[in-house]
Amino acid sequence: MNDESNLNPVVSKEDVLLGQHSPFIIAMRLNMPGFIFALIHAFQDSVDLYFIKKGYGTNGITVVSITGIIRMLVASFSSCEFQGITKKFSELFAKHDKQAINELFVEVFRFNLIYAAFMTTIILSITKPLISKMGIPDSLLDDGRSYLLPISFLPLFVSTLHLCTGVLLASGRSIVSYIMLLMVMTISLSSDPLLIYAFQLDLKWIGFAFASGPSIVSTVLFILFISHAFSMVTPKWSAFLRKPSSHFWSLIKLMLPSLNTTAFGCLSPILFSMLLKRSTLDTGNSAKICSVYSTTMKVFQIMVVCINNGLAGLIPSATYALHKKNTNRAIEVVAWSLLLPLIAVVTISLIMVISPYTIMKIWINDELMVSYVPKISRIPFYTSLLEPFIQMFIALAIVFNRGVLASICPLVKVSALIGSAALFSKYSKSNPLLILHSYNIQDLLNFLCSLTVFVISLRRYRIMYKLEDNNLIQEMI
Repeated sequence: MNDESNLNPVVSKEDVLLGQHSPFIIAMRLNMPGFIFALIHAFQDSVDLYFIKKGYGTNGITVVSITGIIRMLVASFSSCEFQGITKKFSELFAKHDKQAINELFVEVFRFNLIYAAFMTTIILSITKPLISKMGIPDSLLDDGRSYLLPISFLPLFVSTLHLCTGVLLASGRSIVSYIMLLMVMTISLSSDPLLIYAFQLDLKWIGFAFASGPSIVSTVLFILFISHAFSMVTPKWSAFLRKPSSHFWSLIKLMLPSLNTTAFGCLSPILFSMLLKRSTLDTGNSAKICSVYSTTMKVFQIMVVCINNGLAGLIPSATYALHKKNTNRAIEVVAWSLLLPLIAVVTISLIMVISPYTIMKIWINDELMVSYVPKISRIPFYTSLLEPFIQMFIALAIVFNRGVLASICPLVKVSALIGSAALFSKYSKSNPLLILHSYNIQDLLNFLCSLTVFVISLRRYRIMYKLEDNNLIQEMI
């Protein structure tokens, strides 16, 4: 009977979605929806700032651009478990461990409740003093704080949204996953003109437009999951009151690189903005320079989102292939997964280096700010071609179960940026904008660090792989 079951293993729908197509098809199927979503997200950001500019002028651009770093902090911290979810759930789907899947879903939701309460409390307490140090004029501080108020309550909704979409992606249902995210953007974007033109609300109320999409879609999607609308998960609520399982702690370890990347990734632009403001005070145009920098970072973040979403399918597809002992397939999936991010990076970087105002004019038309665009906006993109490889190396370290080791990379990244920025700020007072070259130093050191982490992770994985094979041979003998 056992021999028969081995010869005719159960093939689940997840096996079909993740394993029964060519590596190119799998890479495109899992990565293309996320990449398209990132492009639409870029369009949403552009249109969002366009509405703000038309409705509230330069003041609106200043508030939304600079507070956008806080908004990014909220969204990023609330979704930092996404990589861990896709890795762990795809592993459980490969093993057909239905009970563990059902329990882990509930355990992650329980964690989200606690984590979101903590995040909201922190954000509410730091918002006003923080944005005042980032370059917002005193006259706009109240507008900035009010704009961020509804966004401060988003962590629970965003983390729940990424729990559900992460499980969908891990099971190979990438199209459904990104349709949900597309609905988030559609609702948020359509709320902008509604609040600005139909209700003619002040700038301080426009944060509700951004918050509306994640709040509505995450609530609907979570209801669908708990009502068993998706067959691959049937939440087991008894796990809510039990101590965390080993699968949960494994997921938390896998979450560490994303958590560190998010923490340092959000901390670094905030600290950099403070250093830039201090460095440019003598020019008399510090607020304008900080606004151009923040808007440039919006383009940079669009590029990073394209990379991350374009690689979103790498972890579940490579994990599945390795758990099925198909190393060649895993290598091919990884290679094809780089295609879309490289297209995005090359395109955006070339435009921003050669003619940055082509993109920046969407949001900036103030004459003085326009004059700073070629001096500021080019520099961060000189070394941006390294970013897809950095993210790939970190993702592969997670696939090899070396999430803790991979968490070193964000620390190196922020140390390189802030350390070099502090030195530029101190020693280049005659040319304060040289501080922006800190981004190039950051990219080079982060690339070397992530490459080292990948090589170490690969070597350790190969050693473990050989040990498992030897143990299997001994059992067969």
